[in-house]
Amino acid sequence: MDITHSTWQLVGYSHPKLGPQFWADVEGTFCADKTGDYKWSIACCGTASLFIDGIMIIENTTIQQPGNSFFRRGSTEKKAVTYIEEGQNYQIKLQFGSLPTSKIYKQGVVAYGAGAGRIGIWPVSDPDKAISRAAALASKCKYTIVLGLNKELESEGYDKSALNLPETTGRLIAAVLDANSDAIIVTQSGAPVNVQPWVSQTTTLTHMWLPLTFPNAIEDTPAFLNFESERGHTVYGEGVYIGYRYYEKLKRSVAFPFGEYYFTANEGAQGICQGLEPSESQDVDIELDRLSTSFWDETLGCWLSEKGIYGVHVGQSSADIVLSGSLEVKETTT
Repeated sequence: MDITHSTWQLVGYSHPKLGPQFWADVEGTFCADKTGDYKWSIACCGTASLFIDGIMIIENTTIQQPGNSFFRRGSTEKKAVTYIEEGQNYQIKLQFGSLPTSKIYKQGVVAYGAGAGRIGIWPVSDPDKAISRAAALASKCKYTIVLGLNKELESEGYDKSALNLPETTGRLIAAVLDANSDAIIVTQSGAPVNVQPWVSQTTTLTHMWLPLTFPNAIEDTPAFLNFESERGHTVYGEGVYIGYRYYEKLKRSVAFPFGEYYFTANEGAQGICQGLEPSESQDVDIELDRLSTSFWDETLGCWLSEKGIYGVHVGQSSADIVLSGSLEVKETTT
């Protein structure tokens, strides 16, 4: 089997000559373009040990700690540092055991077939020096863009552990803005992030994901008191008041309201509508089906659309409504 990525997932894998418990060697070569210390890591849904030129540098088989990898079914990432010479080929081998070899057991998480694994490697660097280099470059550039998070910190199956950006990322943004006040800051995340205190320095900040409400603090969020599960039981205490509905119902102020996905901190919200010139208008038809006015009725066990008058609002954001109307559902349907 050829693996073309440093992560492999055997969710649907089976072999007629293998049972659910098996072992496999994952082999390859590594050649660095720069001499120095490199940090290696492995995370697995199963067991794994990493060897470089026949010497084991990471063992993740006997003592395993549960982590967020692979939909929280895998281990924490174990790490080691080795010295690597530029241009030299190093033989890499990872001894992998399928999911039944894992020492980790978690209630309330998905099964993961035959297991999964991930190898990571990156040059060891001094964060302070890296931030200084970035700031120096920013001071010389007309256009500077700083990006936010990636799938190492949050993804499907696991969330960030905090509302704040990683400490070094926050310092990087602040340093770049000090060097170039016109730098464009791009928050790329699947959930809101804390943009304080550097947001007051930005001229342009854009969010590259679905529209979100950015709260002022983690304590303001709808699920703050009932996030996570307890003994396999999850309480969705916010009910239908999720996202902007919650903040509007409680009249709670936010850093940036739902829908305000592009803004300049010093000039206020700036809406973007692709394909239209400034001041141009156009009629838009939006079809609404029965589910648009439905909710899940636990007693009936189905989606229920109740008769009545429903408000329809159009705005730059949930806090800036420019058009309002209504529609009538004449009869209750399931």
